[in-house]
Amino acid sequence: MRTQYPATCMPATKSEEEEEEEEEEEEEEKREKEEEDERIEKVEHHCTYRNHHHHHHHHHFTITSDSDDVVVVVLVVVMLVVVVVVVMVMVAMVVMVRIVSTLIYRSYRINGSRDFARRINNGDKRQQELFSLDKPTEHSYDFVLEA
Repeated sequence: MRTQYPATCMPATKSEEEEEEEEEEEEEEKREKEEEDERIEKVEHHCTYRNHHHHHHHHHFTITSDSDDVVVVVLVVVMLVVVVVVVMVMVAMVVMVRIVSTLIYRSYRINGSRDFARRINNGDKRQQELFSLDKPTEHSYDFVLEA
């Protein structure tokens, strides 16, 4: 079990929450170690240095390296699953937004074309010319007004 630690910074008996926090700290420590080894040497608050030490000298503690490695592997797998789920959710959101926007755009095009036909019937030719131009600028608008 994880109860017999030397009383360096942490109390000998731990609650499950503290154990989980410590495991998370160890996981963060491993990630930091991969990114930059020098920073971990200086970080000593929250007993992170002891955790770093613990990864290199398993035999000083009652935890076997197997169980600790299993914990780390489980944490890594959980993190990967979370990342994959987040990515899938984001992709699904983007796809949904695209589908919804295309649907809205199509319905808008249909309604707009009907409205446009109505305007032509009403004899609003200025609107018709503006509609035929791809990008109506101030100049084209003035030109239509003059015509």
